[in-house]
Amino acid sequence: MNVDSICEFRNTINNDSPLINCQLQNYEGVDLWNIVCSAMDWVEVSSSWLSQRNGPEICHDFYSDSMNLIFYLSAVDMLYEGVSQLYRVFYGILAGKKNVVLMENAKGVFSDIYYCKDDVTYFKELRAIFGEHSVKLNLSELVYPPEKRKEHLDDRWFASWSYGYSDGIPNKIFIYNRTPGISPIQLEIDVNEVVLLADTVYSWIPKITDKLKKLETQRMNELKKSKWKSFSKDDYENHIAFLLKENCNRSNNDWYRIALHEIQLILKCNVKHDIVTKYKELAYNTLDMIDSAIRNVDNVDIDELEPKEISSMPHDIYKTYGALCDLAIDNIDSQDYVIWGDQLREYVKDIINVDDSMDLDDQYVLITAALLRIENRL
Repeated sequence: MNVDSICEFRNTINNDSPLINCQLQNYEGVDLWNIVCSAMDWVEVSSSWLSQRNGPEICHDFYSDSMNLIFYLSAVDMLYEGVSQLYRVFYGILAGKKNVVLMENAKGVFSDIYYCKDDVTYFKELRAIFGEHSVKLNLSELVYPPEKRKEHLDDRWFASWSYGYSDGIPNKIFIYNRTPGISPIQLEIDVNEVVLLADTVYSWIPKITDKLKKLETQRMNELKKSKWKSFSKDDYENHIAFLLKENCNRSNNDWYRIALHEIQLILKCNVKHDIVTKYKELAYNTLDMIDSAIRNVDNVDIDELEPKEISSMPHDIYKTYGALCDLAIDNIDSQDYVIWGDQLREYVKDIINVDDSMDLDDQYVLITAALLRIENRL
């Protein structure tokens, strides 16, 4: 069992599948992203643990060996449930299919599954019998053929402790019915078959990763073909609102979201000054570039609308400008700009006069434009 497979899946979903990642976060009103995160976490935990052993730990102590068998079966069950959820999401929900079940009706791992319909159903019964629900069992699928199950729905079975040893593992058990006169049934577990089941389940992870990559490509092609609105230069507010919505529906790129908010502040600024005019030209050009990037589902490097060398400026200027950005862009209440704003306004006064009575958004635009001028970018 190669743990790298689940790590590759994690890297693919986190870093190489922005469209599917975004889609998962609200798919028809359901947050599938939380399901995927939980599933891949526990697949990684269980596969890592299982990869370090070829079966239950053997202590040569009956009680410990019995409990170690339970732990091992639980880990395999955890692995199956995690992979099953990923399979359900990527092979089922996102593929437009309902009620898909991993390895449904698959047989061949266990040599004898009694009346169970498939290997997984039989494994679930073994897990229950050998420790998870030993003292309260409903084994109608295991013990009875389909045509007789209805009349035995209320049957309850109770397991003995496991006994008999095979390769150091207590591998046999008796199950007893609460109805008088029904003979007990002896079951035997082959741990090698359980190991094979775990390997078979885990082998689906690379397939699910490939499916994810195909769904990402498919989603990209669908979005590129979708209809796109055009806006006039003066209609920038509706243009920005449209792009924010599309960005949220596509890749939910944080940089685009922040840049669009910055552009909105710049274009609505009514201060008459040549530096503001040039800043608006930069904003319009950036708006067009973001429009193209979102429409074509590209993550492209776009020249920033904020100064790049602010960190090389005096510390008090750097800190105060950061507080101004918190207030104007992120709506984070910060008193640093209120307290130290005079120093920042003094720093840019040779380029543009910024009055503290101005609207905060306008102050942000003028000061940022001045800092860009200092960097020779305007």
